[in-house]
This record gives sequence, C-alpha cells and structure tokens, in this order.
Amino acid sequence: MARRSTSPTSRSSTAVSEVSEVSELSNRRLAIEGLAVFVGALACFAGMVVPQTALLDADPYFHFEVARQIWAHGPWVDLPWLPETVLGAAGPDHHWLWHLIVSPFALFTDRFEGLKWAIAVTAAGVPAALYVVARRLRIPWPLLIAVIAVTGGLIMPARLVVLRAQNAAIVFIAFGLYALARERIAWLALIAFLFMQSYHGAVILAPLVCLHLALTWARERRIPLRPLGAVALGSLLGIVASPWFPENVEYFFFHTLYKALNTSDLAVGVEWARPSASLALQENWPAHLLLVGGAVAFWVRRSGARLAADTALWALSSVLFLLMYLGARRFAEYYVPAAALAGGLLLRDAGLPSWPRSLGRGLIPAALTLTIALQLRDDIPLITGPSPFTPSQWEAEGAWLRDHAAPGEMIYNASWDSFPFLVWHAPGLRYLTGLDPHYLKYGNPAKY
Repeated sequence: MARRSTSPTSRSSTAVSEVSEVSELSNRRLAIEGLAVFVGALACFAGMVVPQTALLDADPYFHFEVARQIWAHGPWVDLPWLPETVLGAAGPDHHWLWHLIVSPFALFTDRFEGLKWAIAVTAAGVPAALYVVARRLRIPWPLLIAVIAVTGGLIMPARLVVLRAQNAAIVFIAFGLYALARERIAWLALIAFLFMQSYHGAVILAPLVCLHLALTWARERRIPLRPLGAVALGSLLGIVASPWFPENVEYFFFHTLYKALNTSDLAVGVEWARPSASLALQENWPAHLLLVGGAVAFWVRRSGARLAADTALWALSSVLFLLMYLGARRFAEYYVPAAALAGGLLLRDAGLPSWPRSLGRGLIPAALTLTIALQLRDDIPLITGPSPFTPSQWEAEGAWLRDHAAPGEMIYNASWDSFPFLVWHAPGLRYLTGLDPHYLKYGNPAKY
C-alpha cells in the first residue's frame, strides 16, 4: 500500500485548499443571503412604488429619459438639452454609470411602469448591499442592522425612491469603508473608479481616506500610502476614461464647489436646508439610538479597551456624515447607514449577542425590531402619500411643443423645476434652464 505523503508542503497545500473551499462556500452563502434580502426589499419597495400614479420627486423623469436615450444613441450620450447652462451643447453625463444601470428598464412598453420598476429595483439594492457588508463585518443581527440603515431616518426610504445616484453612493461608501479598514488595494481602486463613473459625489472618498490615514497613524504610527494611492489612481482613471474628458473636470469643479457652497444663495430645494437640532434628533432617532447604544454597550462591557480598527473608522465616518447632515438635510442618506453599521460594530466589539443570553438572544433583537416598526410608521406615508409629480404634468405643453417647435429649437422655460417633465414629454428640444438654478446662473448670467 502506498504511504500517504505527510510533508510540510503537502500539509500546507491541503490547508490552503481547505481554506479556499471554506471561503468559496462562505461567499456562495453570502451571495444567496444577499439575494434573498434583495428579493424581500424589492417586494417591499415595489409594493409601495408600483401602484402609485405619481412619484415622490420630479428628478426621476429626467434620469429615466437619459437612460432611454442610451438605447437610441449608444452607451455614452451627451446631455444636449441645456446649451446655455454650464453643461453646454453637449454636456457631460456625471451620472453615466448610474444611467447605464437604469437603462434596461427603458425597454418597458409603458415608460412610467418601467420608471417605477427601476426605482423599486435600485432602491432594493441598497439594503441588500448593506446586509452583505454587515455580514462581512461580522455584525450581530445583520439583517436588522441593514434595515435600520435604510429606515433609521425619516427621509431615508424616501431618498432611496427618487432614482438618484446617491443610492449607488451609499453602496460605494459602505464597501469603500470595508476595503479601507482592511487595506484591500485592488478593491479600493475599483470602487473609486466605478464611483467616479457613477456620481460626482465620489469626492467623499477623499475625507474617508484621510480619516483612515489619521487613525492608522494614531494607532500604529504608520502612514498607509497604498490605500491613498489606490483611491487616487482609481478616481483619476474614472475621470480620464470618460468620453467627456476634460470637460467633465470643469463640471466636477463647478458642481462640487460653486454649486455646493451656494454663494449666490439660490433656492435649490429643501434638501439643502440646514435642519434644526430638534429636527436632527427627531428625524434620525433610530440611527442615533443604535450608535449611542452601541457606544454605551462597549463602554460598559469593555471599558478601557481600544476600538477595533474598522469600528473606529466607521464611528469617525458617522461623525463626519453627521456634520454634513447638520449642514444640509439631504446627507441623512449618508449618516443613517454609517451610524447604523457603526452601532452594529460597537455591539460586536462589546461581545454582544453572547452576553448576557437574555439580551443577546431576545431583548436586543426585539428592541431593534420595535424600533424599525415605529420608524416605518412615519417613513412609509412619505412614499405612499399624495404627490403632485404625475407623468401628466406639462403633458399638454409638451404635446404643443412637439407639434409646433422645430427639432432642437430653444424653449425659454422660466422655471428650472419644469425641465424634467418637458424633457420627458418633448426630448427633441432644448431648454433655457433646468436641473438646478446654478446651471444657468453660472453658464449665462445675462440670460439668468
């Protein structure tokens, strides 16, 4: 009988094989779980959105029309509708990858039905992605934590159903923080590249990398340059690989500086309003409660211990996003998910759910479930309540323009928020103002 080899090399190869098999099985299981969460979330969002005869906001009509143009003119479509604004006659699509993801739904025979399903599917992808991140972080009760991450602020579910690239931003930020804490260089470069191709909000990666650099220096007295280089390289490639380069650089500078600072004090929507302290507490109490509760649990159970590196990074990122939220209400979409997962990490590091058993196995999950139920009571009416943004808005005007205006003719619309509906009904024309009052203000001050 042949003797079985027991050499170190053989044992090492066997061990590597076993680890790879376990990892593959784990990833397969995680993929199945993530898909299950996605299906459940899709059922919830579709149940709220698809029966509606109006949308929560006007912007989805514009984004969906851009996605529809991809099928008519190819994957890279200029934005030709606002030649007098900062976009010019062939403006860069700063949401390009997002519009490409949405484009399959433009094949629906009924445009409005396709739009609603696009909203439901892209919204459902957010809790599914956050669940996967929570599981990779070994957060206890990952499903409940992921649900709080998308419901733990009054405007959170509503922000997910407006078909904006912020949905992708939440996913990229979550995976980006995971990769930063573990210094996964290839992941960071890919995330930065895809983020930049999807949304100018990719600039948020810069302060997150700075937080990681500061934390690593404080904890280990080293400066991790490779993560910094990976994010810089991925972001640069994301900019240069665009067919609108270098015009996209000018637009990126405009949209992340002039527009965000709003030095002209233009009316840019309630989402940019600063919430009062009382509103900040009331709107996001589940996220606050989970973050503070996790910190208290850690302090009680591990007083004097040092936070794990990933927990510290998520906690500091939550503080950053809270400061952003206090400057503009819209950034609840960043703060709430970050605070929820940071709270989950603190519970993990505190040793819960294993101690005590009554808390770990019953009380805390029950409290999280009750929190979700109480918050959904306020969240859901924002999505299902009456809304003026029906697809028939400006329909008569759009029909008249299609009959009387020559293709490509300039239409002098005085209201920038009429633009999504005019493009929806008459996409073959050009318009004076739209998307944001800053666009015309800085593109052509005289006509503004």
